[in-house]
Amino acid sequence: GDWSEAAKLLAAINLETGTRCRTPQQKAEKYVKIAELYLEDEDPVSGDTFCTRAAMVMHEVNDVPLQLRFRVCHARILDSKRKFLEASSKYCDLSQQTLGGQICEADLV
Repeated sequence: GDWSEAAKLLAAINLETGTRCRTPQQKAEKYVKIAELYLEDEDPVSGDTFCTRAAMVMHEVNDVPLQLRFRVCHARILDSKRKFLEASSKYCDLSQQTLGGQICEADLV
């Protein structure tokens, strides 16, 4: 569908070569976005590829919303792989995160 087409177009942009050096944050943002697009189109296999790429740079990313998006993608992929115990653990962790008060407790379910 359209989600996969958008993901393919983004994936065609090579972040590793070219004149501009991309930061880990920029790489993670792109990889997470591509994973999200594939997941929206119910293609967790392709989503997993880009979630794995994001995982390689996430330790260098301090952006809390991006970290959350990555963690949600990872949990959704585990869910799609029928790794329900691992996925439920990730979902539970996400539901209990306040991230130093950056998330209102009323928004946590």
